[in-house]
Amino acid sequence: MNKLEQAITVLARIRTQLGNDLANQVLASRAEMMLSTRAGDDPLAADPVMNRLSRGLTNVNRAIANLRSACGKPVVPDRSAGPSNRPSEKDGVFSAFQRLVAVDQLEEAARELSRLIRLPGDCAFTATRYYARTVQSKPMIGTRVNAMCENVETTTVSKCMKTLVAAFGLQAVESMTAIQAIRDARRAPVESI
Repeated sequence: MNKLEQAITVLARIRTQLGNDLANQVLASRAEMMLSTRAGDDPLAADPVMNRLSRGLTNVNRAIANLRSACGKPVVPDRSAGPSNRPSEKDGVFSAFQRLVAVDQLEEAARELSRLIRLPGDCAFTATRYYARTVQSKPMIGTRVNAMCENVETTTVSKCMKTLVAAFGLQAVESMTAIQAIRDARRAPVESI
């Protein structure tokens, strides 16, 4: 392992620690944050500790992306190799995202998630980190997400939302957008025939 790869490993550990610290802060202040959000304020910026942790995570993620680029590792997944990189019908909508999370390529996974469920970049990265933590403690959550996608047309919106909240920590509006995006993705191959 060269110096750049060692630095990436160190930064990935730091990112995990910062993420855990931020998660603890959010959970400890959830009531105040919900009130702040309803008032239209940025709940992270309102709390100096959360603001510092959030900025730290952003800077660490940027540094990791820069080091990966310096290593010659692609920052964006290479999709030019052909059909093998595209999810097959049996792989499911989230298969590429789940593979990226499994190999700790969270920046790339967040970009994939953003594309899949139409989330803004920051929200997608937060949702990706949430998913990565959740899947470590509840490995079956990936299976639940895939099952929801397979049955998105027949599953109730509330059940779909419950799965998305559990897996990604999404809010109601984000969940509704995600459900529509998943439905559109599931219909696309059928409509193109």
